[in-house]
Amino acid sequence: MGAGRLKSIGRSRRTGRAAAVVALAAVAAACANDPGATLFPMPEPEPSTISAAEVPATTPDGFPNVSAMPVVVGGEPLTGDQQQVAEKSLSGDLAAQGGARPAATTSTAAELQAAGATHEARARAAISGGS
Repeated sequence: MGAGRLKSIGRSRRTGRAAAVVALAAVAAACANDPGATLFPMPEPEPSTISAAEVPATTPDGFPNVSAMPVVVGGEPLTGDQQQVAEKSLSGDLAAQGGARPAATTSTAAELQAAGATHEARARAAISGGS
């Protein structure tokens, strides 16, 4: 290959890289201005205007239609006196189980590093086939 041909190949590679960088920058700039922009515009269907009475109780494959099930909220809120009685009952249960809540366990950095070193040694032994 001649020197001129090599220079031409090098120039075309640089040009191709530069074009790719410019294209990538253009795409990033376009997305940065409007992150919610629609990249592929497609027609959206109109919202359904059917009433709740028109929703079938089952789906076409025979399963219950969860969209047609009413939301049932049962019970009544506790009054202040009922709330206090419930709290006393729960605190009595807690006392019967040994008192206060157990303290959260904490590990020191040295304990965590030792555990990590042990784990690393076991992993290296397993990878190398040793025990």
